[in-house]
Amino acid sequence: MNEILIDLQEKHREKLDELIHLYRYRFHRYGLEFALLFFYMEEDIDISSYESFIRLTDSFLKLEDNFYAIVYEDADIEKSSKAAHNIIKHFKQEHGERLIYISAISIKEKFEKKDMVNQLFMRLKKGISAKISSKILTE
Repeated sequence: MNEILIDLQEKHREKLDELIHLYRYRFHRYGLEFALLFFYMEEDIDISSYESFIRLTDSFLKLEDNFYAIVYEDADIEKSSKAAHNIIKHFKQEHGERLIYISAISIKEKFEKKDMVNQLFMRLKKGISAKISSKILTE
């Protein structure tokens, strides 16, 4: 599993950096906090339709058939987790006991500037290793 996550990180690093670039700017310029979340499923499950559950100011990015990223603008970990629970609820209704792993990080957490994405992948790895499905890992 570790190799899969490393491959995902290498393959999508540039897209993820582009995704959060504008949100970083707004944070530094206007103080608008944002949270970045990853959603990963071991099976290819299309959750693209869940994009309708987020606000226009947020971003929903399908990176693979089983890997998605969402940025919640003007949201801390608590607010973004509440919003993500709507996605989890619909996922459970549609896909029953299938596993979905979620990790979250806020721009206000202490980490090196380039490490936001790395930290999020580390949290995702932790959740997958421990088989913590349908719960949002924030540490």
